[in-house]
Amino acid sequence: MLKNDPKQAKKVARWLSEGKVYKSHGKVIDFEEAKDVLKLNVEKIDPNSEVWNDVWELYCRSIYWLQQHQA
Repeated sequence: MLKNDPKQAKKVARWLSEGKVYKSHGKVIDFEEAKDVLKLNVEKIDPNSEVWNDVWELYCRSIYWLQQHQA
């Protein structure tokens, strides 16, 4: 996402790993924040598209699986 901007890549890696800006692994980073703050090369997917439906289904199935297999 930042292969052409190593300075920004280091900055983002620091932000995500230090725990000062992003204090929780579960914090949501939405499209606007990823694009405007982190300067990531992201693409917004239409929520009515087949790709969005596939991603949502995968997310829901992974949550279900995790709930079933946690000790």
